[in-house]
Amino acid sequence: MIESFQYKFELHKLRKVQRKLAQEYEVAEVRVKKKGFNDWELSSIAQKEDEFDKWIDYRQTQYFQRLCQRLLVPMPDIENEKLYYKFNFDDEHGDRHILTTVGFHAVRNLIREEKKRKRAAFGFWFTVLIGLIGALIGLVSVLNK
Repeated sequence: MIESFQYKFELHKLRKVQRKLAQEYEVAEVRVKKKGFNDWELSSIAQKEDEFDKWIDYRQTQYFQRLCQRLLVPMPDIENEKLYYKFNFDDEHGDRHILTTVGFHAVRNLIREEKKRKRAAFGFWFTVLIGLIGALIGLVSVLNK
């Protein structure tokens, strides 16, 4: 539960920075159109914004990997190009595998199915337990009379 709140809070902070970069891009775009300056500033801001998009996707990928590990659901094959793409953030970790939109959809479906199975199993045993308790109460009340 705490992990989910931390994930949502971190995502909120990252998206806030992303919105700020988008606003900065719009201001720079107007400035370039007005004064006819070189668009190197636009390119730099767009590159930062794209990198932030990738960073958000990477954080989401990490979250889904941890969730799958906790639920004992296997993640899709990392070599599948439809489900993953590689991106290098120019740090010591090198290329990182990030889920694509299709990959996010596939992993979410796997997680939903596993949670559904666990809920069904819990519901079955819960109703059996309540039925047994009811039967025992009925038996005790019949024996008392």
